[in-house]
Amino acid sequence: MDKSYSDFKSFLFEREWKAGGPKWFFAEDFYDPVFEEGFIVDCALQIFREIDNIWANHSEPQFVLGLQYLIDRYCGITCFSFLSDQVPISTRESAISLMFEVFEKVFAKACANADNPTNMHLPSYNYLCFMWWYVFPRHGAPRTQKMKIIDSIILNNLEKTLLLDNVTCKKAALHGLGCWQPAYDEEVQKILTRNALIIPECLLLYAARAAVGDVQ
Repeated sequence: MDKSYSDFKSFLFEREWKAGGPKWFFAEDFYDPVFEEGFIVDCALQIFREIDNIWANHSEPQFVLGLQYLIDRYCGITCFSFLSDQVPISTRESAISLMFEVFEKVFAKACANADNPTNMHLPSYNYLCFMWWYVFPRHGAPRTQKMKIIDSIILNNLEKTLLLDNVTCKKAALHGLGCWQPAYDEEVQKILTRNALIIPECLLLYAARAAVGDVQ
């Protein structure tokens, strides 16, 4: 395929999903095209910048599956571009920071405002919101100097997501914080303490579990 932003965006989002069928990146006839890591992250930057427009022009499965392929370590190698030394660190930092746009502009509006939403086993907004920072290939370990800024950006994204007025988004943030607790316990505890008053009662037990890394 051609390597333009438009083509990459179409590759991700212009696909139909048949209910009950496999996700397109798990289909038997699918193969991963070869993209340069810098190209992937450059495209991701543009995608996150126009995420509200992409959301408005695609179905829920199209939107969710396209983003899942981009950021999910279980879907292939694409997501590891965000952590690759072959991509300028400033570009990677910007792209990861802009992931919050998906939560603020889409998930906060589209996800169920409930602690146990339905359709979590389908390509749904609820599913991707909750799983985002679990499937993303960085949970803070090992802690290294070169990853320090990216780690702080992800933790900042998680804290900002905790502030959104949507229960699924808050639970997603707690899920992510629980994944990061083993590597960044002190930072996770500070985030939870600073935001204790905005955690709804229905998520208090889950927050306590996140504080000790016991999330699923």
